[in-house]
Amino acid sequence: MLFRYFGGNNRRAYTKFTKKLETLLNYNDTITIEVEVYNTSNYFHIYLMHETLEPSKKIGHVVLALPFFVNQATLTQCQYYLHQYVYG
Repeated sequence: MLFRYFGGNNRRAYTKFTKKLETLLNYNDTITIEVEVYNTSNYFHIYLMHETLEPSKKIGHVVLALPFFVNQATLTQCQYYLHQYVYG
């Protein structure tokens, strides 16, 4: 299982970070992710994926997609997509 982070900000189109998990996840497992959002960032996405380092319609599977949108210094909104992700 791979953890993939995409973040967008005003300075760069996006930043990528990938971390391969050493063990498989089980039901009721907890993943803790700490993120520091700079004031130049307005969104970031976190993906848990199988078999690939990049989201793709042809290879692998996005198990969980978490898009975060930062509207103000104190407001962050998150949605989640479990076993479904609309590539666009």
